[in-house]
Amino acid sequence: MMFERIEKNGILYAEVIWKDFSPEKTRFMSSPERSFQFGVVAHEAGYEEPPHDHKKIERVISDLQQAIFVISGKLLIRFFIEETGEEFENVTLGPGDAICLVHGPHSISTLERVKCLSVKQGPFRGDENDKIILNNVR
Repeated sequence: MMFERIEKNGILYAEVIWKDFSPEKTRFMSSPERSFQFGVVAHEAGYEEPPHDHKKIERVISDLQQAIFVISGKLLIRFFIEETGEEFENVTLGPGDAICLVHGPHSISTLERVKCLSVKQGPFRGDENDKIILNNVR
């Protein structure tokens, strides 16, 4: 599998792009309505995009999504049902794999020393203001 959606009870928790995913042209996995776009940019040699800027559009973002791109090492990401704290799935990511954490509780553990690129919406107001720690995890 080169692309995977992690869902439970109608909630999209994450999208994973495995390192072997190699579309012939640019492909975004996220729907155009999502506040965070996640995909693979792919072009043939010689492609040129003209110089450009992006239109300034006011956007309201009520959720925080995060993309993690593994450069080296291994990372374990576990997913939990919010109401019960029950773990329902986990994925192990290695070099070249990427994940977009969309909604729902999750945890991250390093299985080896890792180096990752992490991208998320800001501003970041610190762990105490931006994270909700679950106490009912099983």
